[in-house]
Amino acid sequence: HIYISGNYINKHSVEPGTLNQSINSTEALKLDAEPDSSISAGNKNAQNEYRFQALVQNSSDLLAILSESGEYLYVSPTVKRILGFDPDYYLGKNAFDFIHEEDIPRLLPLFKNLKNSYKLEFPAYRYISSDGKWHWLETVATNMLLDPAIKGVVVNSRDITLNREMENDILRNSKRFNNLIEHNKDGCFTLSRDWRFTSLNTVVRNTKGLPKGIIIGANIWKVIPDGLTTNFYLQFNYAFEKNVAIHFKEFSPLFNKWFEVSAYPFEDSLTVMIRDITASKIQHLTQALEKE
Repeated sequence: HIYISGNYINKHSVEPGTLNQSINSTEALKLDAEPDSSISAGNKNAQNEYRFQALVQNSSDLLAILSESGEYLYVSPTVKRILGFDPDYYLGKNAFDFIHEEDIPRLLPLFKNLKNSYKLEFPAYRYISSDGKWHWLETVATNMLLDPAIKGVVVNSRDITLNREMENDILRNSKRFNNLIEHNKDGCFTLSRDWRFTSLNTVVRNTKGLPKGIIIGANIWKVIPDGLTTNFYLQFNYAFEKNVAIHFKEFSPLFNKWFEVSAYPFEDSLTVMIRDITASKIQHLTQALEKE
């Protein structure tokens, strides 16, 4: 009897050649069950390397390693897609040579202080691309100078140019909008979703009989509590709730005048344009009475 893989086999009860096949099969099972540790480690290293390369190449961030003085030691392939230069172009060059001169005084002290820290976040700054345009980047730097496998500062940067341009567009449009409101010949003001004044143009501020409490930040219905029972509140609330522009004409007992009102909701604000139509209203009523 021969003992193979936990079973006794009678060598006289098996056909010629079968025993050798059984032994060979068993040896194969042993090889599968107990792989060579050095081969396994090599496969794991190769797999980890593949994962790292895939992560770096498909990342939307810019990954680089800098020396203690700021020279590039490694740059990820992502830089080609975002900034236009090949990764090798940066090697040996100082990172601050590509940063806008106005931003360097803010960043350089932080970088120099990194040797006393493990990780620092750098405020947004401008970085030049291959076509001469400035990209806005945000960067997190990690001090790994003492790590024998890195021996450098790992910087992970994100391109926020589009966000920055959108913010600038919003700011410019906001300035234009405020300028339009301020110099409008009609009264104009804006309200927040909690009914607070966020702007009042010159016409509104100079209106005779205007309650003293109507100032930036004041709640319109606390300053004019009787307004809650008027059509002004109903219309403004409708514009907010339905997110639609509204237009109406209404008499105001507070000012003893007729007004033509338009209100335009946008996100969490309501822009109100108000025009005094009392004179034209009286004229129409007078003409109507004369016809009778």
